[in-house]
Amino acid sequence: MDILNEEEFEDELMRLGSPRAKADAIRTRLAKHINEKWDENPAYYKKFSERIEEVLNEYKNKRISEAEYLEKMRTVMKDFRKGY
Repeated sequence: MDILNEEEFEDELMRLGSPRAKADAIRTRLAKHINEKWDENPAYYKKFSERIEEVLNEYKNKRISEAEYLEKMRTVMKDFRKGY
């Protein structure tokens, strides 16, 4: 499922249970897209990669809850879709 296809991706997310599962799905799809497009614009994709890593580290270090993890990943995804 392409993360840029909002409707289909949202349908897929709705089938997942926990906020963590949804956030992980967003993270893995973003990472896949970034890896595929990296050579086109490394500086641009590096910024998103760093944001994703930062959010993941906050969650792993228990500085944010599952709900906050999902919300932050959604924000990164929205920015990614808008192109900034």
